Amino acid sequence: MFFPVVRLELTHTPFSFDMEKLNSSLSIQTRQPQMEINSPSPKLEIDQTLPREEAGFRTMLSFARYTAELAREQVDSFTSKTVEIGNQLAEIQNPNSTIGKISAQELFTDPDEINYQGIPLTPPEIGADVQPLSVTVQPGELNINFQPASFQTNYIPGTISGQLVPQENRLDLKV
Repeated sequence: MFFPVVRLELTHTPFSFDMEKLNSSLSIQTRQPQMEINSPSPKLEIDQTLPREEAGFRTMLSFARYTAELAREQVDSFTSKTVEIGNQLAEIQNPNSTIGKISAQELFTDPDEINYQGIPLTPPEIGADVQPLSVTVQPGELNINFQPASFQTNYIPGTISGQLVPQENRLDLKV
């Protein structure tokens, strides 16, 4: 009987496994908030024209109007006084109306009234120009970039390969 002798040859590659860890990363970027406040100065306006006119310190236009009005009043007063004197002279034949009385009235007049006041009757006009407050806000920023840790694995499975190789051809017979 013939029994072939066969040899079994096996080859294998071992498996490989490697693992790499990537560390986590965290980056934070900030921008500071900014606030800008703009407060324009208020403007105070004080008009003292009327109190100064009451005290006798007039503007040129006001002085011109005042003297024109005063001249009209004096002309009216002088005209009425002249008319009154003329009427008295028209009645000169009466014993009660005499030129002496008319002369006495003209010579002896009442003194002018002087009035001085320390505080004007009309208060000054006070006004204020106030501008509103301006506020500009730029909020801050916070940027966060987070990469978690990760693992990279590389696995290569092992292999086994084999073959049958005949050795010698012998024939062993046993009886």
